[in-house]
This record gives sequence, C-alpha cells and structure tokens, in this order.
Amino acid sequence: MLEFKLQLVLNGMTYYYVVTATNAFGESPNSIEVNAHPVSTTSLPLNFVMSGGQIQLSWPMDHLGWWLEMQTESLAAGLGTNWVTVPNSTTTNQVFMPINTASGSVFFRLVYP
Repeated sequence: MLEFKLQLVLNGMTYYYVVTATNAFGESPNSIEVNAHPVSTTSLPLNFVMSGGQIQLSWPMDHLGWWLEMQTESLAAGLGTNWVTVPNSTTTNQVFMPINTASGSVFFRLVYP
C-alpha cells in the first residue's frame, strides 16, 4: 500500500519527517528522522545601510539558511573567485560589519545552500 499525505510548507520553516511502510505483515518501524528547510530561489534584494562606521546588510526572513559570502579585492582587481562565508550568516537575515576603507573593494552575495 502506498499512501502520501500532502503538506503545505512555508519558506524559512524547518520541517521534520519520518517514513513507515505497511504490507500484509504490518507496519515497519519509523525511518530515521530527516528535516527540510525550504527557501525561495527567486532573486531577492540585499539591502544595506551604512551608519556609525559599519554596514548593515539584510535580506528577507524567508531566506534564512542562505550563506552570505564576501570577498575583498584591490580597487583595480575587480571581482575574483576568493569568496568567504560570513560567520553565522546562515542563522540570521542581517549582519553588521565594520567599514574598512583601506581594504579596497568589498563584494557581497547571498548563496543558496
């Protein structure tokens, strides 16, 4: 017997699932629990505000779990490939970072996990 139960899920929420199987001999034990954390993959705004020597970057709450990445290059170099994940950015939708004008150009991007 195959049975499915459909569930409406919301972006930014964590859902937990187990599976069992049923046949003529009965029902199996639960499978190992797994979880899913759906997020939207549509393009989104990465907002920023500069104040008091720091920059605040923020993005929509339904994109919790995405990585905020940054890279620093000299003013003449432009965009490179040395992206670094901003610590703890997957557990929030905003970060505050000090502004360092000596570091050249700083690039930010949100990455779907």
